[in-house]
Amino acid sequence: MNYQEKIEWLENNPTAWKAFKNYAFQVASTGRKFGFKAIAERVRWDSYFSKENEGFKWSNSVTTHAGRKFIELYPQFEDQVSFKEFKSYGNVK
Repeated sequence: MNYQEKIEWLENNPTAWKAFKNYAFQVASTGRKFGFKAIAERVRWDSYFSKENEGFKWSNSVTTHAGRKFIELYPQFEDQVSFKEFKSYGNVK
């Protein structure tokens, strides 16, 4: 999924994006560090087992983009987010 497709996925699935933000706010309000993968898994879990399944399926390829968008919109939570360290493999880019 390219960058534009990730943007479109979030725009086309407002229920998923709203759930992602709500869970991120919930965790952020505790003051503890958190990762966006955990937030995405909760969205996935809730949507899968919901009786009113919203008709979306959370994609792992959207998680990073959703997290970046969340921090862009709410930079006050940036210090609470656990980001994976990028591993460099020599000259591979």
